[in-house]
Amino acid sequence: MEPKTPHLILGTAGHIDHGKTSLVRALTGIETDWLPEEKARGMTIDIGIAHLELTGGTLGVVDVPGHERFVRTMVAGASGIDLALLVVAADDGVMPQTREHLEIVGLLGVPHAVVALNKADLVDPAQLGAVEQEIRALLRPGAFAAAPIVPVSAVTGEGLPALRRALEEAVARAESRRRAAFFRLPIDRIFSIPGRGTVVTGSMLGGAVHVGDRVELLPSRQELRVRGLQTHNRDIQGLVSGQRTAVNLVGLKKEDVHRGMELAAPGYLTPTHCLDVEASCLSSAPAAGLRSFVRVRLGLGTSEVLGRLVILEGKHLSPGGGALCQLRLHEPVVAEFGQRFILRDETAARTVGGGRVLRPVARRISLGRAPAECQTLRRIAGADEAGRIDQVLADAGTDWTPETAVAARAGATIEVVRQAIAALLKRGVLVRVPGLDYAVHTGALDALGERVCRFVKRYHASNPQLVGVDPGLLDRTFQRAAPAAVLEAALARLKQRGALVSKLDRMVALSTFQVEMGAGRRKLWERIRQELLDGGFKPPTADGLVALIGTRPTAIKEILQHAEAQGDVVQVDKGVFIPAETIQRLKDKMREFEAAHGPFSVSAIREYVESTRRYMVPLCEYLDRTGFTCRQGDLRTVVDGA
Repeated sequence: MEPKTPHLILGTAGHIDHGKTSLVRALTGIETDWLPEEKARGMTIDIGIAHLELTGGTLGVVDVPGHERFVRTMVAGASGIDLALLVVAADDGVMPQTREHLEIVGLLGVPHAVVALNKADLVDPAQLGAVEQEIRALLRPGAFAAAPIVPVSAVTGEGLPALRRALEEAVARAESRRRAAFFRLPIDRIFSIPGRGTVVTGSMLGGAVHVGDRVELLPSRQELRVRGLQTHNRDIQGLVSGQRTAVNLVGLKKEDVHRGMELAAPGYLTPTHCLDVEASCLSSAPAAGLRSFVRVRLGLGTSEVLGRLVILEGKHLSPGGGALCQLRLHEPVVAEFGQRFILRDETAARTVGGGRVLRPVARRISLGRAPAECQTLRRIAGADEAGRIDQVLADAGTDWTPETAVAARAGATIEVVRQAIAALLKRGVLVRVPGLDYAVHTGALDALGERVCRFVKRYHASNPQLVGVDPGLLDRTFQRAAPAAVLEAALARLKQRGALVSKLDRMVALSTFQVEMGAGRRKLWERIRQELLDGGFKPPTADGLVALIGTRPTAIKEILQHAEAQGDVVQVDKGVFIPAETIQRLKDKMREFEAAHGPFSVSAIREYVESTRRYMVPLCEYLDRTGFTCRQGDLRTVVDGA
């Protein structure tokens, strides 16, 4: 088969001393052991890099250590590979790290593998056949059951042409596993070049990068400029995903970067201490499996971070089982939707499980909310790109989330994100909020509205004598939860649905709320009402009532607010409250005056009802506003039918 021009990366796997590094050297002519300690001990300790020339292109190669103490390094090297080369020595057969490395590449979702049965020159045909059967039995339960097994000797060169053909056939079937919509590079090696500064290397997971581009170092969020790029020891101006990459960065000190950090397009990835995931426990894990809140080591990209596994469905994950979980981490990480990860026990003695990320930026889930959150996570797991974008925007709440970040959290391209946002706006799922330059998800508005209603309900319970909540108090209470414009939009939705009502033009109350007035307050209201009625068209003001009745101003204010909300009085000016009966009498007087004299001025009606300008001007303006009268110049007439 003719292979495609590959932008693919091959990773080795296998037990220590089974010949991974020597086999890479025999295939590529490149020595991947680069540390002095490796050369002195004859043992791979760190990740080694090479490239394999194939018919139709160049395959990047990542060689990893096989010793059990360096599984963490193996996971970092395997995180970006598309094709695994499992190396098994014919004189040893399947060994512990053979099994663990195979489990790791399976958990990472590597779709294709080729097995090199190395050191074939050291055994007789019978033993070679027996080891091949052992390998086939190991592969049979998993995704690599049909992987080719090629006997080979890195020392004599026996089988190398056949191994190369097997790799070319695998590459022809393979497709790049790159998901990232933008540039992303988990860092696996760091070094300095005199006169040029710090260089980092890794396997590009997506997008493209060019000399001069601005990139972000994560999780520290330091923005840097790309000074130079290399792939396979060649300087180049730009690179695309699927290539091994060396990036020379301006302004970065070697001590400020370490394996596990990442480079990405600015704004694409968001550091987090919490991930919502689908997790599984390996069948080979201890019989006790994994219990909730157990401490684990997360292998994600090239990083390894300590944290706790919180099982959201039950309290226990049995060997071979899976569940929705949350990872709560001691250090921040960055991830995308669908990214694969590895779980090792706290002591890093063995691999116990793995899975994929569903929410790359999550909030802590209380166990009480777990059932509802699991329903959401199951929807995310089964949703298409549009459905995931909808949920990402709902999860973002009232905060602005850049389209690039939405792409990472939903596992979508920027074009799909923009199309989905346009569709959500058209359907009314996203709404434009006046004063903001971004749309807000109605789910976030409704969630904020529920919090507001709970607050108002508590306020009513504590203040049953008050008409409602002052909007200023709501602004102060929810200023950290949402911008003022978003709060106003949430209140508008609640009022439109009838959950909240406005009282006295400003106060906010539940539509079902009724002010409680005890016997003492009812008696005080009767006294206030009588004073207002006795005052006729020039009743006492609120301050005057305090002086007349001799009670606290706040008591007078609260009772007048309640009376206004009930429609018993109207506040026509600051401190001026007119009983509804008095307003009705004034309307009758205006009709009577107009019938006898025609249109009337404020002065004329003031003299007619024996009032003063202090009262009559705001009263006439109130009747204008409410449509009872119509003003033309200085004269007014009663509107027909009013």
